[in-house]
Amino acid sequence: VAIERFVRGMQAAGAPLTLLYPVGIYGGIPTELDQTHQALAYWVNEATLETSTGINVVDVRDVATAAVRIIDQTMVGERFVLCSEFLPWDGMGDFLDDLVGGEVPRQPIPGRALRALGALGDAAPPLVRRVPFPLTREAMMYATRMVPTDGRRAAEQLDFGSTPVRTTMLDALRWLARAGHLEQDWPGLRGSRTTHRVGQDGPTRWAVRPMGIRHRIVIIVGMHTSTATTRTSPTLERSPPCRHCEGLGQGKAERCHFCGRWLLKVAELVS
Repeated sequence: VAIERFVRGMQAAGAPLTLLYPVGIYGGIPTELDQTHQALAYWVNEATLETSTGINVVDVRDVATAAVRIIDQTMVGERFVLCSEFLPWDGMGDFLDDLVGGEVPRQPIPGRALRALGALGDAAPPLVRRVPFPLTREAMMYATRMVPTDGRRAAEQLDFGSTPVRTTMLDALRWLARAGHLEQDWPGLRGSRTTHRVGQDGPTRWAVRPMGIRHRIVIIVGMHTSTATTRTSPTLERSPPCRHCEGLGQGKAERCHFCGRWLLKVAELVS
């Protein structure tokens, strides 16, 4: 992947970089309805998929805590995978039932069928434009062939406790309910307060001590295709985006349904 090779090359050349690789990011404090929370709302409103493998989950507040710890400890040259737990698709319906206090709809579908639908989405993007999650072959490959990710090294070396996946998903669902993205008034989501606060298991403030070097944490927010581009690095840009790409890729990976290009915005925390 172009962005991965570029950033690792900078790190190998001595640039003071630390790389974070968060998996599926969920939590109770999103600023907008991003793709992961759109998918979560779809599972509750329309259908929870029962298919092969599962999804990796990390709490957005754990990503923030990890970034603060790295800056505070002046870590350079490291790479950390951030993951809390792996949720298998075949148990997702029961897991969500327990959180919302009711029975969510389910849709059994083989992994190969989802990958075929993703290929259709690649071939004819307008046909799947209204689907509230990325219906591409690559996205479906991730969804149906994902393997569990081990985030213990990051939690141990950065000395913070990963937020339990139940807390993460419950807070995400409560936010979706408060923001009006869920179609039913689920009894398990009627609480108005989240169960976890930034700083509960980590730093209680965002101030960090001055450092003797310029240090950057690069958060890899997406690694999707060999044609991935970033607007901030001409080295990675293979061709100009089309006019429909404007506004995409700001803080997350998004795919243009017209030209098929993935646009990535690499988040940097500079001390």
